[in-house]
Amino acid sequence: MKNHKEIVLSMGHSNATFEEAMESIKMGISHSTHVFNAMTPLNHREPGVVGAVFKSNITCELIADTVHVHPGIYEVLNKVKGTDKLVLITDSMRAGCMKEGIYDLGGQEVLVKEGSARLNDGTLAGSILTLNEAVKNFYKHSNIEIYEAVNMAALNPARVIGLDKYKGSLEVGKHSDIIIFDEGFQVNKTIVGGQVLQFEEA
Repeated sequence: MKNHKEIVLSMGHSNATFEEAMESIKMGISHSTHVFNAMTPLNHREPGVVGAVFKSNITCELIADTVHVHPGIYEVLNKVKGTDKLVLITDSMRAGCMKEGIYDLGGQEVLVKEGSARLNDGTLAGSILTLNEAVKNFYKHSNIEIYEAVNMAALNPARVIGLDKYKGSLEVGKHSDIIIFDEGFQVNKTIVGGQVLQFEEA
């Protein structure tokens, strides 16, 4: 396995051992999908994939809905990896921003209730998280500045996929894709390519 400069290899949803994960990182893995979720956990005798993520210099994603990962671990993750190595994501499924109820996910019935999306057996099935809420949750439960939380959802993901020359921060020459939110992290305005998007009220 060799990583082409334009291809990002990500590790996640894996039962790999710590040793296997570290070897994969040496061979080109540079990112981790959904850290803590569906991967071998950190244990003092078997560090697992999580241990490899912690020990290495790779970047990692976090579903910061306070359901997939306990918010008490946010600050721990930040202290281990640093704000420039964390990427906030939603992993949102089709029921995102919809009312509670039954939805379909790849032919499986999903119950959306009390802020989570679950299969009939209780297994998490994606999330209904929005990115502004992810920023809010991580900021609220970590000792970081607001700009650092925003960077985790904007600049860091752009950097991971090699688009930070064009996106991810407000700088001369970059694309004018902008989200404006208030003190409560509610989105007030969305701008794409310099154009303000208009949305109908739900």
